[in-house]
Amino acid sequence: LAQVVGMSDVPPRRGLKLCGASLCCFAGVLKRSRPTGAEVSPQRVMDASTISSELVAAATSEYLDADEEAQFVDSDASPSNRSPKASAICRTLTGNVTRIALTEERGISLKQLRGVLQHIRDNAPTWVDTHKGTTDNPNPNYGKALNWKDVNLYQAMKHFLKPVTEEAKCSYVELVAVAAQAPHWFCSHWWGEPVSDFVECIATHAELRMLKDSSAYWVCAYANNQWDLGSEIASDPAKSSFRRAIDLSDGTLSIVDRGATVFSRIWCGFEVATTIVYGEAKLYDIATVHPESGRGVVITDGVTSADFDEAKGRVDLAHEIKSRREALFPIQLTQRALDIRIEKAEASMELDKVRILNRIATSSTLDEVPPVDCEEYQRVNRSLHGIFATAAFRQALEAGVVESLNLPAVLRRSGVSRIGMSFAGCRAMNQENLKIFCGCWPPGLEVVKLDFTANSILSFDALGEALADQTGLNSLRLAFTGSKQLADSTGLLVGISKLEELETLTLRFTNCKELVKAGLRGALKNLKKLDVLTCSFTKCRNLEVSSLEDSLEHLDGLTKLRLDFSGCVGLADFGFFRSIATMGRLQILELKCNNSAKGVGFKETAEAIAHHPVLTKIDLQFSNCDEIIDVDSLGASLKTLPAAENLDFDFSNCRFLVSVAGIAGALGNMKKLELLSVNCHNCPKLRVTGPPQQVVLDSVQKYSLVISSCKALLNVDGFGVAAMPSARSVTIALTGCRQVQSVDCITQALSTCRELSTLDLQLTNTKISSLSATAAALQGLPLRKLTVAGAGCSDLTQVEPLGSLLPSFPLRELNVTFGGSRALSNLPALFAGLKEVSNGAPLHKIAITFKGLEVAPEWEVVRTWEELEVACAVE
Repeated sequence: LAQVVGMSDVPPRRGLKLCGASLCCFAGVLKRSRPTGAEVSPQRVMDASTISSELVAAATSEYLDADEEAQFVDSDASPSNRSPKASAICRTLTGNVTRIALTEERGISLKQLRGVLQHIRDNAPTWVDTHKGTTDNPNPNYGKALNWKDVNLYQAMKHFLKPVTEEAKCSYVELVAVAAQAPHWFCSHWWGEPVSDFVECIATHAELRMLKDSSAYWVCAYANNQWDLGSEIASDPAKSSFRRAIDLSDGTLSIVDRGATVFSRIWCGFEVATTIVYGEAKLYDIATVHPESGRGVVITDGVTSADFDEAKGRVDLAHEIKSRREALFPIQLTQRALDIRIEKAEASMELDKVRILNRIATSSTLDEVPPVDCEEYQRVNRSLHGIFATAAFRQALEAGVVESLNLPAVLRRSGVSRIGMSFAGCRAMNQENLKIFCGCWPPGLEVVKLDFTANSILSFDALGEALADQTGLNSLRLAFTGSKQLADSTGLLVGISKLEELETLTLRFTNCKELVKAGLRGALKNLKKLDVLTCSFTKCRNLEVSSLEDSLEHLDGLTKLRLDFSGCVGLADFGFFRSIATMGRLQILELKCNNSAKGVGFKETAEAIAHHPVLTKIDLQFSNCDEIIDVDSLGASLKTLPAAENLDFDFSNCRFLVSVAGIAGALGNMKKLELLSVNCHNCPKLRVTGPPQQVVLDSVQKYSLVISSCKALLNVDGFGVAAMPSARSVTIALTGCRQVQSVDCITQALSTCRELSTLDLQLTNTKISSLSATAAALQGLPLRKLTVAGAGCSDLTQVEPLGSLLPSFPLRELNVTFGGSRALSNLPALFAGLKEVSNGAPLHKIAITFKGLEVAPEWEVVRTWEELEVACAVE
């Protein structure tokens, strides 16, 4: 192919490696045939990573002999001295240049970086180390072949990046990109680290931040045009491409080499200073490679998306995960980082150092001799020291080196505005070390997030005293989950009561079984600016909080209130819930009192939420509360809430609940309602849901009605729905309701759900006799997931209409259960529908159960599914 397109001097080679180079040549010819000035099409013959790895590797390694390769990568060799073959390869690569005018938009993706690394891996054995070292420190590897794992960016620049961009005189990114690639993150690093370590750090960071392979990082070596650095790097560092790229990015990632040399480089210091001292709301992460495992380790600015994902949304666990992974950061690098002095940093060009230091020092001119020392230098130093001290504190505590690293003093003078640490399960965090930790906080903190889960500390009074001094604090999150020896938190709450600027407060005392006195009496009444309050006392069996009313009634500025007293069996009075009536700005209310006493407080709560014009979300969880008989008071209040968008009620296992008519009767007034969930599972005395209704739920997107195992229930007419035009997900669970004969009053509305993608009908062990009306309502719907459970429905005779509809749905998951429904007839029609489902539908998973029926299964249906690699479960 190369000979056909004009490179007749290239000898044919054996093997498949010729394919990459040939395609490279062919793509170059195709591109050169474009009319002058034509834009680069997104539908490129090659993608960026292919150009920068397989094709380039094939071109340089396979076309050239060893001596020609050496000439090609020698940066001192002029184009006229190169062989015709080397020049041809350069012409091929530079035929794909995409000019990107703004340097700050030349980010490089992880995919493209891996291409660079692959090229280094393939070609490093043919490259020679040309660095002689110094007289005092000669390079022992001078003149030897390079190991790809050790190739640094200086060497990659000499042997690859500059030769491949020389003819086009462009940046490397312009060679491999199809369009501008605005950066998500800015990379601050030292060129002397191995490229393999750099790529490993980027890959780990991208995984933690849940970035795609196409997400771009700004790296100076690849973004700047190495043939015209004068125009890329302005005389004023604040106007350089570096600074502009930082401004464009979400944050800065410092990649620390194994010797921590990065912090001795002036440009790296400027980049960090710009981010953590002078930047506006920029994130700052730090990454390195673990010396033993070779895997990336990242200290992140806050909890990452991957942490939350691993913790399945549990905030406290996410903080613990973050703390655990950051504990792997090498302590020796932390120690070196604590010695950083930006005024001592070095630069390849002395003028760069002069200008950067003057810029940091806010000198009048950039080229004057910078000050030897100044407050601005120390501000940068303290900020960086504080970040490392905070990240390393737990690790140092467990290693017993807090004092030897001087972390208390470092933290006190750091000036950091946020402290976030997890001491979950940390045995070293005892009463004495708690005092040391609380004594080293810097003044002026704005955010404190601490996790003391599963500790043996008896008193947190020291923590309360430290908090009392932080009068400017606006966000506080404390977790004491499983602190089994904690009996009194009064001292802690006294400290919190001093925080008059506080806007967000979260306290978690879950499973503190010995906690008796929460110290809440009047503790919150001075927090006039409090906007969000979250308190969890789950399973605090001995808790006394009757005095909470003294605090809540003063919080009239709250917009979000979340209280959890589940399992607090010792509580006898929930009268403090009446205080909710004074919170005129309340938008979100979440109250959980599952398994707590006898359900006292429900009536007070239901009456208190009336006439809250801005209340949009109500989540009430009162399962296993025996004294709840009806919800009429709640229904009366709901009628006064026109702005409600989200209603979630759980009254499961309330053994004496007779009626939920109050809720059903209020739904017609809620024109903005988007989510409705009612759970009355296993309420054995529940007989009716209210008088027949035909409500129109215009805005509801998710509808869930769970009234399973309610053996006395006669019908669900009270939840009758005429239309749900916006619904995307509908769940109706009536399993074990042995007297219910029909769900048509709800399913008739399905015909209006033109966007319905998920339907779950749980009708097991009911008196349902026909699904004809339900099937008729489903015609033409875009269902992707369908579950129909009708096992044990002794009166059910016809499912044929459902079977005939199945092929019309774009199903990805289907679950059908009719085991034990012995009255079923005409099952072949259902099997015909099941068989046809596999024809053209993107089906991924199917489960069918007909156990106990006298019917011959059509096994060819199952074989068809297996051939299509559909996950089958057949019984």
